[in-house]
Order: sequence, then C-alpha cells, then structure tokens
Amino acid sequence: MRCAVAAALAMLSGCLDPEPVVLTLGPASCMPDAPAVVAFEPIPVGGHESRELVIIGCAFDHELLDASITAGPFRVDPEFTPPRTLALGEVLRVPITFDATTSGTAQGELVLRFRRGQLAVPLTGAARDCAPTSVITGGDGAIGAFEPVEVDGHESLGACGTSLTGWRWEITPPFGPTVVTRSPVASFEPDLVGPWDVRLEVVDRLGRTDTSEATIEVGPVRRYHVELTWAPPLFAQGGESDLDLHVLHPFAVGEDIDHDGTADGWFDLPFDVHWNNAAPAWGFAGGDDDGRLDRDDREGPGPEVVSLEDCGGVDRYRVGVHFFDDHGSGARVARVRVFFERGLVADRSATLAVGDLWEVGTILCDGTFESASGPSGERVWANVEVVAPGTR
Repeated sequence: MRCAVAAALAMLSGCLDPEPVVLTLGPASCMPDAPAVVAFEPIPVGGHESRELVIIGCAFDHELLDASITAGPFRVDPEFTPPRTLALGEVLRVPITFDATTSGTAQGELVLRFRRGQLAVPLTGAARDCAPTSVITGGDGAIGAFEPVEVDGHESLGACGTSLTGWRWEITPPFGPTVVTRSPVASFEPDLVGPWDVRLEVVDRLGRTDTSEATIEVGPVRRYHVELTWAPPLFAQGGESDLDLHVLHPFAVGEDIDHDGTADGWFDLPFDVHWNNAAPAWGFAGGDDDGRLDRDDREGPGPEVVSLEDCGGVDRYRVGVHFFDDHGSGARVARVRVFFERGLVADRSATLAVGDLWEVGTILCDGTFESASGPSGERVWANVEVVAPGTR
C-alpha cells in the first residue's frame, strides 16, 4: 500500500506550479493523514490565485460526495463535480481559487464530505495594496554616437512580486521618430548627439502597468563633430534622397564653382572630407587632425557625420552640404549641427533643391563657428555637378 501512495507522490513531484497541497486518506498503518492547509501566497487586491488540493486514496476505496467552501473568499472550480471514488493510490485534484477582494488576511474552510465522514481543510490567503514596478538599468557612463547601448528591464517586478507578462520600450532620439520594441532588453545604436529618452512600460499578469523613464546623454565621436540630417519641407512628399556632408581643410583648392575667378575648395582630393574621400591621411598631427566620415547615408534622412580630434596647426575648417540626388522626391530641408567638446556651437538649416551646394560656415579651432552668408542670406550655389565623382 505504501508503494502505491509513494508512486502517486512521485508522479506529482515537480509537475505542478505552485506545488499542490497533498492529503492522504487512510488508516495510520498506511500513511498518516497530512495536516493539510491550503495557503496562498500574498497577491494584489483584485487578483486571483489558484492552487490544488491533491487527495490520494490509501488502503480502501473512498467516495467523495461533496466539496464546498463554508467560509472566506475562496471557491472550488465549478468543473470539479463529485461524487468521485478514490481507489488505492488514485489521485484526485480539487482546484481552489482565492479571490483577493480586500486588503488583509483571509481565512476560509473547505469541507470534504465522504461516505464515511467529513474532513475540514483550512484555507488562508492575503491581499495587499501594491503595484508593479518598472526599473531600467544600463545605458550608463559616457556614450558616444554610434556606440551600442543596451537597456535592461529584468529588475522590474509585478505587483506584490508577481510575474511580468509584457515589456514595452520607447526609444526617442533628440529629434525624429520614436522606436518601439517589446522585450525585457532593448538594444540600439544612437546616431544623433544629444539626449535620448528611454521609456519602459511593464505589465504584470493581472494587467497592471507601471512606467519608468531615463535619459541617455550621447556625446560626439571626437572633439569636433559635424552632423547632417534632412527632411521634406512641411506638407511635402517623403521618399528617398541623398545629401552629402563636406568638411574642407584649409589646404583645399578644388574648382571655381561660382566662377568668380577663385577656387572654392569643394570636391578637392584629399582635402575635402566627403563620401568620395572618407578617411584622408592629412598627417599634420599624427592622425588626430585627419578628418573622417563616420557615417554616410545615401537614402535619408541621415545623419551623415564628419569628425576630427585636433586642428593640426591650422585654425579653421569649412562646412558644406551638396544635394547629390533627390530620387524624384523634390526639395529637402538640410540641418547641420556642429559640436565642440560635447557642446553645441552651431545649428543651421536651409531648404535645398537637387544640385544645390550650401556653404554652411566655418569651424574655428577655438571651438566657435562662423556662418557663411551670401547676397540673399544663405550661401547656396545651384546646379553644382560632382567633381571627380568616383563610385557612388
């Protein structure tokens, strides 16, 4: 007889979550009756928790006539319908649910009525006024543009320690659309300098939510950082377009684009950093003064980024934007931001048509910026063709 009961217990072990309360029926010579108490873990007010009372027959048949709750906010699953007969070693499961209607401790009683008598099983539960907690970790320290960032929501908790069923991240750059992802961990590569807002909403299994927020400050790639982005004018159509960022070393000569008798420097190789001259070796300061195209974007909306660490004995660099190809989508508003040692020193915008070349201004090596100007304000040349185009 003990073998039959032991086999039934072994079958149940580790199979149910939470572990069931086991009650054995029969004389002491078979196996003593367990002091069964069905205790529910604390849960939030308004929640529901289910457990099973498992009855194992021992020594002779037991016929269960009825199972009913006589007190407390508990209920037996309506699908459990006596009468039931338990043979030797047979298992009978009684599903019980605790309804946490009010805060505090609840007591109840389940009465099992057998043909040979009845047995009262105590029930206990607790309800708390609590809520889930959203916690964001990661994204700390000095982060530069294009460095991978990982933020983690695993330290978030459901109400009263219950499990979570959902995570919703919103990653919002300094400007531009918000990216949404749904997982405990979110990874992204910030490509714009400035504050990136991170928002995490968690949902627990009771449907309750909590939200936390964090801001990740993203810095420049190097001491001098020039960033180009672009977008359609207001109410204009979207679509792909290709604008190119240019940063000129003072030694740049190039062509006479405006036909005023003086070379303008644009598209000079190797002294114009752009898509066709992404990593020149100027070598005047051991490589720190070499301009570098850190990001090229052929479809939009950017960013394109040129950076350098040191001026290498010169005192200025000119900045320009060429509208290479609109792919039939029309004009674009170009925006150039210039940073020096994490500080924003210039933020300029201009509406350009395909073929336009906009001279934005000049970076001075003391960390300031001078805007270029023409007869109508912005200095823009129209219908500029690419010189020495290379492969695009």
